[in-house]
Amino acid sequence: MFEKAPDLSFLPPPKRLLHYVCFFCLVSWGLAATVVASHVGSIAPWFEWTRQIAMLSFFGLLVFGFFYAQYAVVERATGRRLNEKLAQLQVAGGAALLLMAYVVYLAALISNDAQFAAAALGDGALTYIAILGEGVFIANVIVTYALAKDPSPEARQVIPISRPAPPPSPTVKAREIAAKFDWSASPTAIFGIAAAFFLLAGIFLIVKAPARMPLMKDGVFTYVSPGYLWLPLALPFAAFAFIYWLIEVFTGRTFDRSATRLHFVCTILAVLDAIRIYWSWSVTTSNVHVELPGASDFFGVFAFLALATGTLIWNIRCSSAPRPSSAARPRTV
Repeated sequence: MFEKAPDLSFLPPPKRLLHYVCFFCLVSWGLAATVVASHVGSIAPWFEWTRQIAMLSFFGLLVFGFFYAQYAVVERATGRRLNEKLAQLQVAGGAALLLMAYVVYLAALISNDAQFAAAALGDGALTYIAILGEGVFIANVIVTYALAKDPSPEARQVIPISRPAPPPSPTVKAREIAAKFDWSASPTAIFGIAAAFFLLAGIFLIVKAPARMPLMKDGVFTYVSPGYLWLPLALPFAAFAFIYWLIEVFTGRTFDRSATRLHFVCTILAVLDAIRIYWSWSVTTSNVHVELPGASDFFGVFAFLALATGTLIWNIRCSSAPRPSSAARPRTV
């Protein structure tokens, strides 16, 4: 069925490609957000285009992170791998549209023109990526199930020929050594490292960063180091790491990697949405009448935290109990 499909073998696997796109969005969002935070209240055209790049990066991270979560959940629930060519087509096509939007916004930034003519091309890029990407994903699920239920009658059983195994390459040996020190198998380590990252980043910003961020205290604006705003972001990761640590220590259970990754992604999305809410509010602090974010503004944060809590419960249910060790036989004299 896919013999005439375009050759996409030069591309990495879909999940790895999603990793690359999400990492690119995260880095570009961090750089743009840093520039915006250091020029709060500016009305220059370049400031607005930088803010647009940051928003594009943030929501691009959400969209492609959602694609990754979809593939992980569906393949985990069904026990089948989706068609790789369709998945590569979805991710590569979405990445091309995202890159086009970046090029348009960068051209507007360089021109420093508030009425850049081609800027409208980048405004709807994320909408097209979400709609077309979701359509390809649904088609991928349908095609995978159709091929599984209707196998080719010409398929013949292949009898493997026994051949001597080649000597292991240095790469294989390195992977075997790394597998012995695989910290990713422990959710306690994953969430603990994330909590330590935000904690150390906050301390570093308090000590070294000269920038100041607006904060409302007792009805009066005050400006504090951005490190004080980074420290609370370590709380959800520290709380989940403590829960996993208690379960691992007192029960010895082993957790599912896919559920752990999904739990971590939901927690990251909650933290990123909280950063987005504060950042959107800080940009408006130059106005005369500015309002603090209300509870309704944090609906996305609460939703992602609820998903993270549900994924934690699912991960505990999917965890496996430790294998009983064989009892030592009594020695006979």
